[in-house]
Amino acid sequence: MKKSKISLHCHSPQLNYGLHERFLNASSVATFSLISATPSIQDIFQENFGYFNHATFEDIEQNAIYYLEHEEEREQKALTAMDIVHNNHLWKNRALAIDELFS
Repeated sequence: MKKSKISLHCHSPQLNYGLHERFLNASSVATFSLISATPSIQDIFQENFGYFNHATFEDIEQNAIYYLEHEEEREQKALTAMDIVHNNHLWKNRALAIDELFS
C-alpha cells in the first residue's frame, strides 16, 4: 500500500456505520484512498478521501484521473487522513476508549 498512489476501496453495505481496516491501513501509511461514498466515512474523513458512486461506478475513472493529475492535492489529503487515523483509529486509541468505559 505504501508504494501505491491510490488505494481503491468499495465499502461493504453491511459496514455502512463501521470502518474497514483496509482503508485505515492505507491511510496509516499516507496512501490516498478512493472510496465508495459512505456517510459515516465522509463524516469522519471529510474531503480527505476521493469518493465515488458505489452503485454505478460511473465516476470512479474520472476521480482516479483527477487525483493522479493533482499530486500535491492527493498527497495532502493522504497526510491529513493519516493524521486522523493516527489520532483516533489505532488500537491504542481503541484500548484507551475501552479502558475509559471501565474506569
